[in-house]
Amino acid sequence: MKILMIILACMLSFTLVAAACGDDDSEDATADDTTGAEGSDPDAVSHTEMSPEELEIWQSDLAAVGCYGGAVDGANGPLTEAAVTAYQTAKGLTADGLLGPVTESALEESVAAGETVCTTSAQNESAAGSATDAATASVSSSGYGPITFALGTCSLNADVSNLSIAGQAESLTLNADASGGSGTLSIDGGTEEDGITLNGTIEAVDIDADRTFIATGEFGEPNNVGEFFTVTGFCPE
Repeated sequence: MKILMIILACMLSFTLVAAACGDDDSEDATADDTTGAEGSDPDAVSHTEMSPEELEIWQSDLAAVGCYGGAVDGANGPLTEAAVTAYQTAKGLTADGLLGPVTESALEESVAAGETVCTTSAQNESAAGSATDAATASVSSSGYGPITFALGTCSLNADVSNLSIAGQAESLTLNADASGGSGTLSIDGGTEEDGITLNGTIEAVDIDADRTFIATGEFGEPNNVGEFFTVTGFCPE
């Protein structure tokens, strides 16, 4: 009899343990189903899929936070995309240039807070009339910047999106060259302790008639691989 009772007690214990383990597995499966949903932006679209009225709202908000310097006309697509990328980069969002709920929500918060998020061609344009204004470029990404460089050389050709600039920011040097809207960027220098070596591929360049520009691209070897950057600047005549 005692042996039978021991066997029944063991069977009951095993059943309870198995049930508890099964509950844990179920909870894990439920958790796995929701993992990765936060921060996704499945409804994001290209600026080309927006109506002119919708695009004007984006342009107006981007201009309000200092990331867009073009006309608020619902038609300036490429410059709008570059401005979206600049905003996303500055705010640490996925810098894909797409217009979606995640970026829209962050942008609305920035506008409501009266933030100035990035330096744009609009700001450079307002300063262009000053006799003391010099050629400048500002580089920003999720990991760096904005770093503002005084440009020693600056060459633009708006017709073919050609950009060639070289500048200095304290102990850092900047070189960027693009032909037909694509090219390379490098930033080198700094102290021995915090030296920087950043090489990137310029993927797009927009140049305005007022000689302001926005270049966007992605860093590669040796540091910050896959990190998107934005270069904004102004070159006087």
